[in-house]
Amino acid sequence: MAVSGLVIVLADDASARSDAVRSIEAHPSLDVGPLHDRRLAVVMETASGDADQAVWEFLNSLPGVELVELVFVGVEQEESSCR
Repeated sequence: MAVSGLVIVLADDASARSDAVRSIEAHPSLDVGPLHDRRLAVVMETASGDADQAVWEFLNSLPGVELVELVFVGVEQEESSCR
């Protein structure tokens, strides 16, 4: 599992910004934090590299999202059941 801390820079346009925030809040892999001016704090949790890539593509495709900044990445490895 990967946990990433993101800062999403949103558009100047209030309508596009609002639509983007609603879409981000609805995504099951994203936990939304506070919005400061046009910058939205988000935590992304994904189970695989493919899922991680899909969320990045989702975020970058949203109208109203100008930039997705990566602030932190933590990767947890599953314990092996064989010892």
